[in-house]
Amino acid sequence: MNRKVSTDDFKDFIKEHYKSKADFRKKLEISQSHLYSLLNGEVMMGIVTLRKLEKECLKFGVDVESLFRPVPVKVNGDMVEQINITKNGEAIASITSRNIIIKDGYSVDFVPY
Repeated sequence: MNRKVSTDDFKDFIKEHYKSKADFRKKLEISQSHLYSLLNGEVMMGIVTLRKLEKECLKFGVDVESLFRPVPVKVNGDMVEQINITKNGEAIASITSRNIIIKDGYSVDFVPY
């Protein structure tokens, strides 16, 4: 499945582990324009590039999933990336397929499928 990268996490990964963006794109064997399209969130990463990225992540002990936006979940027939729960404009909880952020004093209960 093609996926969009989490642009900030993807940029941080490149900055932390490579001399330059050019060095990184050469490892993945992608063009400069393709890299910038990924970094700007304009395109999804295909399976061939993903497989190369997985190999690079293994070298550094990085979970490749951490570089992508959360997998959408289906709610009432709609695919959503994130569920935000608020009360009087104040954030109470944020839920994605990857994690849950909850304000102190509140809880989120899950009902197994």
